[in-house]
Amino acid sequence: METAVRLETLFGQIISLPGTTRKFEESRNICFTESQFFQVFDVDWKAGDKHKALDAEDGVVLSERYALKYFGTTDVIGRTLRINNQQELTVNGLIGDPPSNTRLGYDIMVSYNLIAQGNKADWNNTSSLCFVAMKPQQTMGQLQQALQKINQQYLSAEQTSLLHFQALPLSELSHNTQYGGTVPRPLLYVLTVIGILLVAAACINFINMATAQSIKRSKETGIRKAVGSTRSQLVIEFLTETAMVTLVAVMMSVIIVQLCLPWLNNALSVLRADMSVLWLFRPHFLSWFLVLIVGVILLSGLYPALVLSRFTPIAVLQGRVNSIRTRGASLRKVLVVTQFLSPNSLS
Repeated sequence: METAVRLETLFGQIISLPGTTRKFEESRNICFTESQFFQVFDVDWKAGDKHKALDAEDGVVLSERYALKYFGTTDVIGRTLRINNQQELTVNGLIGDPPSNTRLGYDIMVSYNLIAQGNKADWNNTSSLCFVAMKPQQTMGQLQQALQKINQQYLSAEQTSLLHFQALPLSELSHNTQYGGTVPRPLLYVLTVIGILLVAAACINFINMATAQSIKRSKETGIRKAVGSTRSQLVIEFLTETAMVTLVAVMMSVIIVQLCLPWLNNALSVLRADMSVLWLFRPHFLSWFLVLIVGVILLSGLYPALVLSRFTPIAVLQGRVNSIRTRGASLRKVLVVTQFLSPNSLS
């Protein structure tokens, strides 16, 4: 492996400023870790020596927002904090605020050496995680084999029945509930299916309304064909109308979501949620969003466009439109049943 770093999240820690009565209770956003953290993970380093910031036992690194919270300034190198009214810590580094979508969003990083001295031979300490940066030619299987040897060498048979060291890809850290993950993949799949069913129900509802009102536009279609419009031209025109309705709906939904997000972020403040509709403009999300919009336009607009464009001038003048519409009645009935079954399947 290239390098590794140990990390232990802390809860219920009291941070105070020497010489003052100010105290702060911190949980989840404070941890013990090592200077190698800044080599394994991308961090917006602002001040100090990131290679040695946490080498000393009393070293601590703060984020910019917590530097402002404690000292009212970001010029904090060399200043001191006290943890749990016991150990004074010296600020040796300053980093940018961690993004809201990271599992490792720590604002206070205390030197792991403060607790490591008495735990060097304690292989039963399962409260810490170890992140490993592997070399390109190494595989997960090789790492797991090395951990298996550690299990056999340092853990007794009784201990291995209760715990063992396991390699886990970083991408699975939030999804594996056995190792502290809070968002299992089955839950994501269920939410995805729910979203697809809701979009499908909306498309079916649009199709049913458009085809039900097709009789009102039969004369328009017949006249257009009489003056020379082809069926393909009419299909493109009706799809364009659907696209305009869809885009207006998208703009309205984006505005409504943006107005509601502050309340949602506040409700999820314990998770440090900071969601924004601006995420939609990131390349990865934008590509999927555009595919969704195009898919909705085609799914909801193509069938009504084909129905409306098939009317002929002669059929309209002879009053045979109703007989033509009845040919698609069975399909509309299927769509209506599907529309009602989709929401009921979610309950």
